[in-house]
Amino acid sequence: MAAKWSKDKMERWVTIYTDAGWKEGRARCGFIARGSVNPVWLTGSGGAMCDGVPAAEALAVLHALRKVGEQFAHPEGLEGFFIRSDNTQVVNTLQTQIKSAQARKRKLQGLSPSLQGDFRRAVRAIFDLCREREWTMLVKHVKAHGREPDRIRRWMNDRADRLGNMRGRDPITGALL
Repeated sequence: MAAKWSKDKMERWVTIYTDAGWKEGRARCGFIARGSVNPVWLTGSGGAMCDGVPAAEALAVLHALRKVGEQFAHPEGLEGFFIRSDNTQVVNTLQTQIKSAQARKRKLQGLSPSLQGDFRRAVRAIFDLCREREWTMLVKHVKAHGREPDRIRRWMNDRADRLGNMRGRDPITGALL
């Protein structure tokens, strides 16, 4: 039997689905978030300049953490995030860094030398923000483009995908991209 979290603890956690598109140095980052107990929804989309798809996907996570941190209020503050991404490189990097930090008593001392450029800077900023605000992050991969068997996860990932899409029209303003 799995241990259950109290309602008070769950009220201080937010689930975030992120996705991004990248083309010729430009990124479009999108996210959809909901409170774990109270069904408060928040979506967001934004642009950035970066050097590749992994950086764009990591920037989507960073953008979401910043926006959600501003909008979701709880008297005792947010405790943590369930991050869901369809980008395996971002998921694996964040999970590796989280495990590494836990092994060193929660001090993120250094990123892998294999992380380069804007991707490295975005991952560093994610962990700096979480450490500054004392947030915990749990990261999991979701299957992309409608292949997720769970309908709610599929719907959430689809919305994040639309918000981070570089093709067609901006889902917020309707302007051509």
